[in-house]
This record gives sequence, C-alpha cells and structure tokens, in this order.
Amino acid sequence: MNFRDRLLRRRRVSSTSIAFVNGYAFPPALRDKVSEELPELGPTEVARVLEGLRVWFLVCLYAHGRRVGMPSRAVDVAWHEFILLTREYTARTFSGITSTTHRPRR
Repeated sequence: MNFRDRLLRRRRVSSTSIAFVNGYAFPPALRDKVSEELPELGPTEVARVLEGLRVWFLVCLYAHGRRVGMPSRAVDVAWHEFILLTREYTARTFSGITSTTHRPRR
C-alpha cells in the first residue's frame, strides 16, 4: 500500500471531496504555465508535478484545516499558477480544501 492509500485510510473525509480531487482535470494552460516557470522539466516531470499538486490537495483534505507545507518548490509553483488560472479556486471549490490564503509571489 502506497503513502497516498495509507493517508486516505487514516482520517475520515467526504468521499465526494476525494472523488472530486481525484477526478479533477487540471486545465491544459496549467501544464503550459508550469512548463514556462520550470523550463528544466520535461512533459513527464510536469505531469508528476501536477500529480504532486493533486496529492497535496488530498493531504489538505485530511489535515482538516491545519496548515500543510508544500512538498516541493515545483508543487508550490504549480499551486500558485493554479490559483491564478482557475475560477474554481476562488469559487471555494479548492480554497475550502486548503487552509492557506494565497499571497502573490514577489
């Protein structure tokens, strides 16, 4: 059993929320923005970064409002670009999952 599966068994979280995060299709523009911000990554690595973002959202669900650190700089870049690109985040879909307030990078 991998880390993700073990995490999902530990805490009670709405199966609807889990299904939403697992089934969410990141916008193609997000892949493009991550590639632009992290030009050293190829398509396979960018896909892994987006999967890391998905896992981070799941971890946030299980944190029940507690702050959760970013697992890597690359996932942090993807999260910031996701916030800037998507209306879903500001429409409480993802902002309710993460307990973090977006602070633009300087």
